[in-house]
Amino acid sequence: MSHATPVSDHSLWWDTVGVVPEWDRFDCDISADVCVVGGGFSGLTAALKLVESGASVVVLEAKEPGYAASGRNAGFVVPNIAKVDPDGMQNLLGKEKGMRLAHAISRGGEGVFGTARRLGIDCDAVETGWIQPATYPSMIDTVHARFEQWKSLGRPVEWLDRVEIAKVMGCERFVGGWIDQSGGGIHPLKYLFGLCLAVRDLGGSVYSETPATGFQRSDGKWRVKTSRGEVLAETLLICANVSTGQLDASAGASLMPAQIYQMATKPLSKADSERLTPGRQPVSDVQNDVFTFRIDADNRLITGGMPIFPWDDGPGMGSRMARRLASELDLNEVPQVEKLWTGVAAVTTDFLPGIRQIGPGAFSGIACNARGIASTHVLGNDLAALALKGDAARDLTAIPVREIAAAPFRRLAPLATRSWLWLGRSRDRILARNAKTKIGNCRHVE
Repeated sequence: MSHATPVSDHSLWWDTVGVVPEWDRFDCDISADVCVVGGGFSGLTAALKLVESGASVVVLEAKEPGYAASGRNAGFVVPNIAKVDPDGMQNLLGKEKGMRLAHAISRGGEGVFGTARRLGIDCDAVETGWIQPATYPSMIDTVHARFEQWKSLGRPVEWLDRVEIAKVMGCERFVGGWIDQSGGGIHPLKYLFGLCLAVRDLGGSVYSETPATGFQRSDGKWRVKTSRGEVLAETLLICANVSTGQLDASAGASLMPAQIYQMATKPLSKADSERLTPGRQPVSDVQNDVFTFRIDADNRLITGGMPIFPWDDGPGMGSRMARRLASELDLNEVPQVEKLWTGVAAVTTDFLPGIRQIGPGAFSGIACNARGIASTHVLGNDLAALALKGDAARDLTAIPVREIAAAPFRRLAPLATRSWLWLGRSRDRILARNAKTKIGNCRHVE
């Protein structure tokens, strides 16, 4: 039986990461070629590219690397964008920019795994693919259309019929789906710390507990203020995800914060761990209330969810997600919750990543949209290119430099998100009832 588990301030990944690096201490004014604000995936990927190119780099992190979204996700490496496929990208950005973004995002997973191999980062990497199943027959057309769009880019994708999806998933609930072989899973904090250490080994500095409080243009350079001193840099990159608005109000206005809970069960039984996703691929379906799961290196089920009602917040979310795992995956009993944590995803109004130019040599980047690990790899490299090449790279980045529309009624975003989710769950229940009715009618005819 599953019992209420308190919400932890840190994720499971902090319990299993091993040795936490000692971070640099910021205690005086310094100068660098580039100042990066934010020690998550985007900021450290950019910093790595920059130091490898010979630039001097200072990274300022408000808390400690991995405290926010980069250390609170589920470790899914998904080489696409949740709400927008290649056709949608072209409709929103134009054919050339849309296709450039689609191709880059589709290679984001390969970039993450390739970086881990190149740097020798032991991050429990599982590069066996990412699966998107259809739960009900009425979802087949939607899922197959997604498959066809990513297949058209020449990606390593494969359609799975009902028999094939049952084999790779380890249960017979799903009616079809597709797999992108370039996806997979990682221990996000081990990967992030690997990036940190690589940046420092190449001469970069990563400062924790050093929030940037403001910046201004001074004598052709950017002066970034902190409570402990200032950084004077030629280029400024803001990679603060949902906190971007604290420094760049215009970029922050385009973001809708979405609170997401993540949960890890206690290790599965031997039978269940061998049955479910024997290839250890992460899974995300297309229900309105999206169902996700993966199995980590210690055979825990990792899943996520969003609350609707205020009383859903807190420890009760763990029990709810555990019950859903048992229902969706045909478990004999509700798994016990080992760890429950929460974080905030940054969602743009068009569900696409973006880069905003703040001024000469200053940019803020946004890429999460609940598919952060692969897309932030693309974002980090694009920001580094802008820092190194300036205006020459502006029209060549995969993630376009643009103004993203402000979110309407942004202060009501939490209420809107909960309302949308309530409607989504209602639609999911209707789909489930219709599917059962059709099955019953078929059996009656037989």
